[in-house]
This record gives sequence, C-alpha cells and structure tokens, in this order.
Amino acid sequence: MDEEIAIRIDLKTAQALVDVIYMFGEHVAAGVPIEVRDDDTELGELVGDFYKNLRKRIREAK
Repeated sequence: MDEEIAIRIDLKTAQALVDVIYMFGEHVAAGVPIEVRDDDTELGELVGDFYKNLRKRIREAK
C-alpha cells in the first residue's frame, strides 16, 4: 500500500456505510452480474444510494 487514508465518521454514518457494503457483498455472493459502467456514473450512483440510505436511517432514528 502506497498511502494510507483515514476517514472519521460518526457511528450512525458508519452503520449506514456497513449496510451499503454488506448489501454489495450479498449482491456479489448471489452471483448477480455487476454491470460495468464508467467510474463517474458508478460513483455518483453509489453516493446517491448511500445518501438515501443515510437519510432513511436518520428519519427512523428521530
């Protein structure tokens, strides 16, 4: 590894991130093919999905 990056986030955000990563793993484990797209589109959709999931969890926590 050339460089190390550390990100500090609060517990709720970390939990939402874990959920997103878990669901990605489930998708891969199920053998569902992952569509190849350009990096910008893929990153934009990942951030959008993460935002929606995080907003949902914030609403549920209130």
